[in-house]
Amino acid sequence: HLHGTAAEATAATAAASDLPVVAPAFKWAQSLKEVHIFVKFAHKLDAPGLNDVPADGVEVTVEATSVKLTAKHAKKTFKLEIPLAGEVDIVKSTHKSVPFGRKILLVKKDDEAVWPGLMPSTAAFPKNGHMWHELWDMYRDELEASSKVR
Repeated sequence: HLHGTAAEATAATAAASDLPVVAPAFKWAQSLKEVHIFVKFAHKLDAPGLNDVPADGVEVTVEATSVKLTAKHAKKTFKLEIPLAGEVDIVKSTHKSVPFGRKILLVKKDDEAVWPGLMPSTAAFPKNGHMWHELWDMYRDELEASSKVR
């Protein structure tokens, strides 16, 4: 019986690794102090997000110059890796789950500054990444008035 359990566990692990990997859709905006990233567990923003991604199946890693998210669902794995245009404060950065298969990342910048983009100019911006227009509009005056452009 123990042998069967180990075989079943091995089969389950193999099946999980065979799941398709999908880059989730996201949108982003910035203030002088933060970068906001809205991630939807779907291949595009206007598609419904997967509501049943278990909270313990989502891993978010914020490093000094990148953000990584992996979300495991029964039918697919979502992976997002974003190199950032500037350095961030790992300790003060946070994330939270929101209804309808979404997650919001609040990434604190190391220095108050206007980044020229989310990613370095040498990085290819993902096709399913977008501007978060509502937040851009909210921070527009602050960003345009700043002399702290990188």
